[in-house]
Amino acid sequence: MAAQEWNERTKLLVTIAIVVVINLGLFYYFYTIYQEYQVKVAEHKKNNAIILDLKSKTDDLDIKKASLAQLIKDCEKKMKKLPEEQEVPKLIDDLSKIASKNECTNKNITFGTDTGAQQAGLGGGSYARDVWHSTWDASFMNWCKLTNEMEENFERFVGFENLNISVKNSGMIPTGTRHAISVDLVIYRYVKAPN
Repeated sequence: MAAQEWNERTKLLVTIAIVVVINLGLFYYFYTIYQEYQVKVAEHKKNNAIILDLKSKTDDLDIKKASLAQLIKDCEKKMKKLPEEQEVPKLIDDLSKIASKNECTNKNITFGTDTGAQQAGLGGGSYARDVWHSTWDASFMNWCKLTNEMEENFERFVGFENLNISVKNSGMIPTGTRHAISVDLVIYRYVKAPN
């Protein structure tokens, strides 16, 4: 039967069937495109999350690199302040100058047997801990001025251990009375690595 011989109702039904088939085909085509789009959106969100995570890690890494650089700089600066072995006598002389300025009399300084173990430092060098046993004759206020000046202004790292102040008399002690003071001076010095 040719299409021209069809009646109007048949033509309408065939047209509707063709439109339905075309619409179903288009619906399926757009539905598959929409599904692919949803997969791409999910991948995009996942990749954005990965990018944000990596960015936060790189930002954190930059902060840590800057912090490490600052710590290395500070360590090198402090390392330059540590005396080497040949500079220790000059260090003791500098200490004596500060002591005489603050009216503290050094009675005795001897190198102690308690030399601490070396600790690894930058550039293959290490830090050695030397203990110098010392005795002084000074008033309490002058001794406090000496220690304060050393802690705030002394160029080298020096610590005090085993401080003992012996009062020369009992009872009321007038201001400015001199006392026998014994203290261990701890000096950290830098030991260069052998070449």
